[in-house]
Amino acid sequence: MNPPYPPSGTPRPKTAALDNRPTSDKAARGKKGGRGHCRACGSEHQTEIDSAIVAGVSYRELEKRFGISKTALIRHKRDHLTPALVKVERNARIDSAATLIGDLRLLADQARAILSAAVDAKNGSQALAAIREARATLELIGRATGELKERPAVSVNLQTAPEWIAIRTAMVEMLAPHPELGRQLAKRLKVIEGGRS
Repeated sequence: MNPPYPPSGTPRPKTAALDNRPTSDKAARGKKGGRGHCRACGSEHQTEIDSAIVAGVSYRELEKRFGISKTALIRHKRDHLTPALVKVERNARIDSAATLIGDLRLLADQARAILSAAVDAKNGSQALAAIREARATLELIGRATGELKERPAVSVNLQTAPEWIAIRTAMVEMLAPHPELGRQLAKRLKVIEGGRS
């Protein structure tokens, strides 16, 4: 009687079903998975990709730029960007910003020196140009450092303000005994408030 299974250590015969099984997509493409074998790690632009990911560039933008899928980029960030690399990249950005602000301050100093020379030479047009440059540079420094915050313009419609409505009502009530003055005031208020006379 034959045992139902071959003795241990005996290779199993290959069956047609095992020989014809489908291969994985990675194997079919000749790609290997695992750390260091992702498309971002294998790209000649890996440093640029890593910097862009750390800088917060959108995955869709990176997908368009480098031809690497959004999913692969997310996996790359999760699996291959070390916290140390992220910290180094962030520090490099901070250093770059500090250098930029230092360069802007140097430009502002140079604009002031040109302004001083133009004033000494009594050259009005050069002085005005230096003032414009110094102002623009100082404004840029203020925005970069957060000292100058852009605030949205606020417009107030006084016609609907409760205070104006109360004043207008009081004027109309006081002029009720004088109908001609009331009509003249109403006509004038209509012009002031943007209506037609």
